[in-house]
Amino acid sequence: MAITMDSNNVLCASQIEKLKAKLRAMERKRKEDYEKLTDIKSEVKDKLKLENIVQKLQGKMTNMSQELNKSRDQLKLLENEKRILSDRQDLHDEELENMTLDRELAESRLEELNLDIKTLQNKMEEL
Repeated sequence: MAITMDSNNVLCASQIEKLKAKLRAMERKRKEDYEKLTDIKSEVKDKLKLENIVQKLQGKMTNMSQELNKSRDQLKLLENEKRILSDRQDLHDEELENMTLDRELAESRLEELNLDIKTLQNKMEEL
């Protein structure tokens, strides 16, 4: 009976060692799982922060896009106005040049007429 007790003790001790080894492995696994869970929680927190940042940036981008479109529209209007004013300026320059030529012709004609008047006055005095 002592032999069976010793073999039972050895068997029990062997099973206890196996169970202890299994327990240590499970504790290691639990610790690894806890670390992974902590990492996942941290990653989820970071992801939420990044999603919040992305939302804010998208809002800003939308506003900036609207401002850009508004600025482009204003630029088109200003370019059109500039073109119109440039065309008017060209027309005014042309009119001024024509008026200047007309004035020069009128002055030249005035000189001719003044000479003719003097000539006629001289002839009248001679008569």
